[in-house]
Amino acid sequence: MSDYSNYGASDDYSDEDNYAGAYGGYDDLYDDVMEEAGYDAWDIGYEEFGFDEETFLFEYDPSVKYFDLKDDSDVVTMTYQSLVELTEMTCQLLRAWMKRSSASLGDEQNNKTTQNEPFNYFGLNLYQLDPKERDKLKTNSVAKLLRIFGSDEEVSKFEKTVNQMGKFLRKCLLDILGSCLPHSLPYPVLSTILSHLMAAKGLHKVGLVT
Repeated sequence: MSDYSNYGASDDYSDEDNYAGAYGGYDDLYDDVMEEAGYDAWDIGYEEFGFDEETFLFEYDPSVKYFDLKDDSDVVTMTYQSLVELTEMTCQLLRAWMKRSSASLGDEQNNKTTQNEPFNYFGLNLYQLDPKERDKLKTNSVAKLLRIFGSDEEVSKFEKTVNQMGKFLRKCLLDILGSCLPHSLPYPVLSTILSHLMAAKGLHKVGLVT
């Protein structure tokens, strides 16, 4: 009989011991080594690198940015300032997508392949991928939005609509701001005041969107 016939069958080893560390089991020895080393060997992190002109869009998260607008019932009440910011960021996201779309036009074969293959690279984000995989992710984002809108022209039309909405909201804010001042001011002056207030987040209490 082989010397390995009873390998792993000893009562001294349980399944929990065998899967300790990497598989979440409990192991005193592993814990001691981890404590001495000062880090968890199985907690592998992927650093972000190679930031570019799209980084500020990647970092933008409306659910976090406007969290303070929620009341006790978890209902969000938008202010004009928040909605203007949202329209502006949406336009910039769409323009970044259109730039990606133009850049990927020359790679038709890669586009056809990507349209039928969902991109899932172990949960890593754009800035944790190497350049080749980043290109694949960008191409995938182009194909994904095209499936939703149908064409580049429809995306462009949507961007123009959102942009017009932003202009309308700014006009609403100018009217509200003008009514708060004792004297009427020329449009360039009001616009400058509005820009400074927007930058300083000073309009969150000026008018709720109803």
